[in-house]
Amino acid sequence: MPLRIFRSLANMQTEFGKKRMDKYMSSNREVQNPAILNTISDRVIRDYYTAAIKSEVILDTLITPVVEDLLNIALGRDGENKLHYVTKEFPLMTKLLAKEDTETEVKTKEDDRSVKADYLLCDDKYVYVVELKTTSGSFDYKQFNKYKAFCEECCFSKLLDCFADVVAKAYSVNNDGEGNSFEKLEGLYNSILSNERWKKVSGDTHNRLLDKKDIKELRERKNYTSTKKYMTQVAEIIDAREYFYDSNNKPRDFIIERGGKHSSDIKCIYLLPISKQYGDMHNAMHKKDANYINEGNKEDYSNGPLMYIGLDDLLDKITKEGYLESEDKAFRKKEYFEWLVKGVLKPIFGKSE
Repeated sequence: MPLRIFRSLANMQTEFGKKRMDKYMSSNREVQNPAILNTISDRVIRDYYTAAIKSEVILDTLITPVVEDLLNIALGRDGENKLHYVTKEFPLMTKLLAKEDTETEVKTKEDDRSVKADYLLCDDKYVYVVELKTTSGSFDYKQFNKYKAFCEECCFSKLLDCFADVVAKAYSVNNDGEGNSFEKLEGLYNSILSNERWKKVSGDTHNRLLDKKDIKELRERKNYTSTKKYMTQVAEIIDAREYFYDSNNKPRDFIIERGGKHSSDIKCIYLLPISKQYGDMHNAMHKKDANYINEGNKEDYSNGPLMYIGLDDLLDKITKEGYLESEDKAFRKKEYFEWLVKGVLKPIFGKSE
């Protein structure tokens, strides 16, 4: 697309959008990345400002490899206190909530409706469901209330057991394993392996894929697509085993089944575009339903089950505290992290200079 046409399209955006597009046009050339990454940056930013394109899905995928780094920076976590990525689109089954929370007339054991968290992470004490919002219009207050109810009414072991039930049902496999919730899911996975010939790709610790025979067989099944996705999630959870157990191989409390209500092992984090301009969530903050994370009130984070982090403030912190330059603060995917921040996130969500 010629530069003059691209600029004319930018002028048709809102004032907020125009500033960010102009900023992108002047700053993107300063980002030294391979041509393919610059092409992706260019396309993602244009799509973000194009009507009817669900750019949130695109950004969700791009953020995934470094979501734990972004959250650890925002929360000031390091060392043994870090958050660790587990999986994506983890279902929180609404049948575990009280009837008034689910807003449904009928609730049965066969009810598999759920709220799906964009990311699932954990540390040594808590499990974190993370919801990414890239526009102010994508916030859903009913969804927010459900997350709040999960934090207050459920423990993670119950959610993991329910997830295992859904997977077992999809594969027509009995979910009658013993042990804690993680061990039961691991046993279920092994049962499915023996029944469906799923294979683990040697040397790849975050992908268990299908061989050609498996793909041909599963394409003949009506639930092929959902089945494949279930196994990806199960595999990622199993690959995160080291985070569910301590150094003495003792299971963390959040995978041990307990009776009664437990609100202490699930927390929810919203990743939002503009922290102080986000109307509905800002109102929720004033109602004390959520805690806003910034330099002034980090302590509030540990006191409430629901929190939100503004991407604009987070990107400002990354720049000011030298996370992109300092070798002491290097990440496993440092080059990718630098490209994502400079080439995609800052042009869209960064504060105007």
